[in-house]
Amino acid sequence: MKTILTLTLCLITSFFIEAQAQTWSNNLVTSPLATGAAYYLKMALHNDTIFIAFTDKGNGEKVNVMKYANNAWVRVGQANFSPGKAVNLQFDISNGTPWVAFQDAANGNKATVMRYSGGSWGLVGTAGFTKYMATALAFRVVNGVAYLAYSDVEYSDKATVVKSDGGAWTVVGNPGFTPGSSSVYSLAVSGSTPYLAFRDNQNNYRATVMKLEGSAWVNLGQPGFTPSTYDGNNQSLAVYGGTPYLAARGVDAKATVYKFSGSSWTPTGQGALSDDTGFGLSLAFSNAGVPYVAFGDGTSSGKLSVMRFVDNTWVSMGKKFSSSSVSDLNIAVKSNGTPIVSYNGIVVQEYKGITLVPDPASDNYLRLFPNPNNGEFILDIPGATGQQVSVGIWALDGKLVRNFELFIDGQQTMRLGDLKSGIYILKATGDTFSVTRKMVVEL
Repeated sequence: MKTILTLTLCLITSFFIEAQAQTWSNNLVTSPLATGAAYYLKMALHNDTIFIAFTDKGNGEKVNVMKYANNAWVRVGQANFSPGKAVNLQFDISNGTPWVAFQDAANGNKATVMRYSGGSWGLVGTAGFTKYMATALAFRVVNGVAYLAYSDVEYSDKATVVKSDGGAWTVVGNPGFTPGSSSVYSLAVSGSTPYLAFRDNQNNYRATVMKLEGSAWVNLGQPGFTPSTYDGNNQSLAVYGGTPYLAARGVDAKATVYKFSGSSWTPTGQGALSDDTGFGLSLAFSNAGVPYVAFGDGTSSGKLSVMRFVDNTWVSMGKKFSSSSVSDLNIAVKSNGTPIVSYNGIVVQEYKGITLVPDPASDNYLRLFPNPNNGEFILDIPGATGQQVSVGIWALDGKLVRNFELFIDGQQTMRLGDLKSGIYILKATGDTFSVTRKMVVEL
């Protein structure tokens, strides 16, 4: 007996696309960009153009910046432009202008910031402008104003934040404002308000987030709110629509993205995202306000996984797909929602969507006709009669567009009247099988 169903989108809680169905480009770096090993790899996008910054061990560990244009890497300004060896390199782009910040070995390991202007790299303020050595840097540039956070030796390694619009540097709020020594910083700026996440040594090395209110730094929620040691990277804190988000280690040190509700931090989606300990978490938002997170997943560093937040659930965009453990991990999102990742020295990959994995058993277990269709079709799963079956339909960009449960009692007539024309992947999962089929909708 045929059953006519009108489908409605329902909440998913723990259903993911298999990692092997996710496709990432080969490394966009096809020839060496550094003479020696590349360190402190950082990435940013401007008008969907990929920019990377790194230090070159073969040239005194000085700084280089390059961009990906016409399928080739092009140098931005002069090569090896820092005064000397650069440590803890940071990178950002604002209004099309690239900036770098680093711990400057040529100037007493104090902080130096440079920006690209008029075809060359120049100093912002003076080289080594901090009074003493500055470590654990984090850097953001918003509307041409640069913000730099660092552990300040003058204040017993508590955090200080300074800012500049291209000239002298001024302290934001009070110097050394964290309750005790701190490190592992991530800096975000919303409008003209800076936020800082850090490893709070006075609170069992767990994450604390503070923001500037007036001239004072105040806590957002409980200090040390994460259940595990904070190990996000310099891009693990983000503010979207006035709401702060933090990618950090949660329960059992697994990768988790937290959202600030106004009084406390709560895990988003299903909470723990990694199988094992999360490393180097990096968080970014698309122009449409969709958060993406990248992290190493393993007991020691771990291979790269990427997820996207869809309908209150984190959905996999590739699970442990790197060939080795990852470090210097960054994620950015193009205007069309395509994520880019960079890691190690030097790997840059772009998400290519879902590739249908052929399943020779599909024809025996699942028939779908007509195909192509106009959103109405017959679904026949003869091997599943009497079973409860989960059915998901995915767009090629990895977005789940339908998810529903069926009790199989013969052929099912399905009506999906509001799907757009395009190629989709339909997956049916029962007690004894899991099969996929490509479906083409033509309106």
